[in-house]
Amino acid sequence: MINRIALTLLILIYLLPLNVNAEKTAKQMEEEEVTEISGEIFEKGGGYLHAGISVEGGHTDNLFNERDNKTEDYYYTISPELWLMFPGSGKRWSNLFISSRTPAGYTLTRSNPSTLRQYQLQLSGRADLIRYQEHEDQNTDNYSIQGRFLYNAKGGLSIDLADEYKSNFDPIGLGTATLYNVNKYQSNLFDAIVTYDVTEKTKLRLGYSNFALVYDYDYDDSQRLGYNIFYYDNLALQSNDRNDNGYSGYVFHAITPKTSLFANIDYIDIAYEQDSTLDSTEFDTYGGIDWKITMKTTGYLKAGYGVRNFSGDRDKAENFILEGMLTYIFSPKVTIRLNVSQRMDESQIAGMDYTMTLDLEGLYQHQLTDKLAFNFMLGYANLDYEGRMLYNEALYERDDDHYRIRPSLYYQATDWLGFELAYDHLNRDSNIPDFAFETNYYSLRISASL
Repeated sequence: MINRIALTLLILIYLLPLNVNAEKTAKQMEEEEVTEISGEIFEKGGGYLHAGISVEGGHTDNLFNERDNKTEDYYYTISPELWLMFPGSGKRWSNLFISSRTPAGYTLTRSNPSTLRQYQLQLSGRADLIRYQEHEDQNTDNYSIQGRFLYNAKGGLSIDLADEYKSNFDPIGLGTATLYNVNKYQSNLFDAIVTYDVTEKTKLRLGYSNFALVYDYDYDDSQRLGYNIFYYDNLALQSNDRNDNGYSGYVFHAITPKTSLFANIDYIDIAYEQDSTLDSTEFDTYGGIDWKITMKTTGYLKAGYGVRNFSGDRDKAENFILEGMLTYIFSPKVTIRLNVSQRMDESQIAGMDYTMTLDLEGLYQHQLTDKLAFNFMLGYANLDYEGRMLYNEALYERDDDHYRIRPSLYYQATDWLGFELAYDHLNRDSNIPDFAFETNYYSLRISASL
C-alpha cells in the first residue's frame, strides 16, 4: 500500500520546469487548508516543513452509543503531525471526503488538479493516540500517511496523483463496530486524475482510483454463522474486506469565464475478499454545473442516475444520485459552506444489499475578532438500508436518521499556539428502537505548531 506513495515521490525527479495558471474551484477551496506559518522555520532549498502537535481532553456521556444504560468516561487524544510541501507554500491540501462505506472511497468527488506552479509535492503524516480513563480496552492508536503530486505540462495537460494510507476504526454502534468491539481497519486510497485542455473552453478529465479495505476482526466473543458472517450482540454481521476499482470520465465546457457545464460517467467495480456473492458493479451518469460567479459565491452541483448490478440473483438497484457544494462569503469575517450528496453505499450488515445514503452538512464560520473565531456545524444523514437484516433471530428492514450539532470557539493565542472549546451532539433515530441513541462530547483542544 505505502509503496504507491514512494512511487509518487520518485516520479517528481523526472517532471520539472514551466509555469501554468489555473483557477481554483469551490471543491478545491474546501479540500485545502490554509496555514499561516512563517516560511523561515524549517524552510530550506525551496521546501516547506511544518511540525505540530495537539492535545485534546474531553468527556462523553455515552461511550458505546447505547439507547439505555449509558456509559460515561473521560478521554484524551495526542495528535503529532508532520507536513512537507515542495516547492514551499503556505497552502495545505487535505482530503476530507473519505469513508469506508462508500464505493471507491470518496463521498464527494475530488477536485480538478490546480497549482500556480509547474509542479507541487506534498507528504504528510499524522497520529491520533486516544486514551480513556476507565475503559482502557477502547484505547486506540490511529494514523494516516498522505501524499500528493501535481504536474502541469505544456499544451494544457495536468496530472494529479494522490495516495492515503490510514489505520482507523468505525464508530462504536455503526456498521460492524458493536458494543465493546472497536472495529479497526486499514485502508489505502490511490487516486489519479489526468486533465487536458482541448480548447480554451473545453476540457477533458479522466480518473482512476483503487480503494483497499481490510478489517481487524475480533471473533473472541462472537459466534460464526457461515463463511463470511458472524453473530455478535444479537446482530448478524459480515466480513467487509474489499477492493474497489473506480474509473471516471468528464467533459467540461465553459459557457462563461466563470461557469462551466459538464457531463460525467463513473464506473466502479466492488470486490469483496471473503465472499464473491457480495460483489457488485456500479455505473453512474451525471450532468452538472461548476461556477465561480463572484469572489463571494463558488460551488458545483451534479445530478444523475446510478445503476448497481449485484452478483448472484439479487435485483439490480436504480436510483437518483446527487452531489454538490456551495461556498458563500458574506463578508471578510463570515463564511457559509453547504455540502449535499445522495449515493449508494455499502451496507456493512449481513442481509442488506446496499445503503441509500443522503448526506447534508452546513458550516457557519465567523471571525469575531483577530484572535477569536466561532464555528457552527450542522449535519444530517439518512441511511435507508435495502434488504433485511437478522437481529434477535428475526428479519428486519432498517432506516436510520443521523443528526449532528457542533458549535466551537477557537482562540489563536499566538502565531504558534491555539485553543478550541467544542460541544458535539450526536443523535440517531432508527425504525428499530434498539439502534437509537444520543451522545454528547465536551472537549478542549490545545494546538501548537513550529
